[in-house]
Amino acid sequence: MLTALISGVAVYYNSIAVKGLDPVGFAMAKNLLAALVLAGALLMLGTWKQFAKFTRAQWVQLLGIAVVGGSVPFALFFSGLSMAASPASGSFVYRLLFLFSAVFGIAFLREKLNFKTVAGVGIILAANLVLLLNLSAFSFGLGEALVLAATLMWSAENVLLKKALAWISPDALAAARLGLGGMILLAAMAAWNAAMPGASVGSLASLAALPLLPLLVSALLIVGFTMTYYRGLAGLAVSEATAILTLGGLVSALMPALLGSKLPGSLESVSLVLIALGAGLVLASARSVSAKPTPVLAEA
Repeated sequence: MLTALISGVAVYYNSIAVKGLDPVGFAMAKNLLAALVLAGALLMLGTWKQFAKFTRAQWVQLLGIAVVGGSVPFALFFSGLSMAASPASGSFVYRLLFLFSAVFGIAFLREKLNFKTVAGVGIILAANLVLLLNLSAFSFGLGEALVLAATLMWSAENVLLKKALAWISPDALAAARLGLGGMILLAAMAAWNAAMPGASVGSLASLAALPLLPLLVSALLIVGFTMTYYRGLAGLAVSEATAILTLGGLVSALMPALLGSKLPGSLESVSLVLIALGAGLVLASARSVSAKPTPVLAEA
């Protein structure tokens, strides 16, 4: 539930904060800042020692997570948000994460959905369709397509995360994902600048122009998101965790009203109620399917 609240605020905030900025540079700088915060926490807790015990195969798995979830989709997502018709349209596309994640969970983790989960997911899907009807500013352009591509990658990443949580702590996983992902983005930006020295997007020179406060706020939001979401994912099925996360759409939709800029319309209000009902059913049906901790974590 806390993850959904953070997610809803983050999507709305980032869709506004990234306007007029280099989205790739913003994503890279924000991820590296978040990784530094998490690394500091690991040092204080002494749990950083577990990294020395990882096998080559485990490091390869972490690198895969960094590529599929911690780098490429962030560049796509922030680029998409900067071009989306509105914050609401970008949020709507991202909220389809639960649907794709459920498919991946069933296909690759052999997850089984009980009746309450199926009913909840169905209600959430209907709510999103109702919300789509109410989004007069919604259009599926290049921005929304990029957000969709990022959402698909994050949906696939959930399978890798679920498997990794069997042998790594949530905080260490978050730090590795964001740290390695940030370095991948930095390397990609350097290569892009070498090939296209006059490029306006992904420019190393644009990093100096990034405002510090929005970066810090975004970094703290991703720290809060990953720390809470990974803990929840360790004890839930992928389909359940991401369906509950859909409550973030309710938060994103209510943000304009909370800030006094726009009140929800009738159709939007119906959608928000349906999202809350559907996520409540999924939450009620949630069952523990987490992997057992390994000696690596016990010794860390």
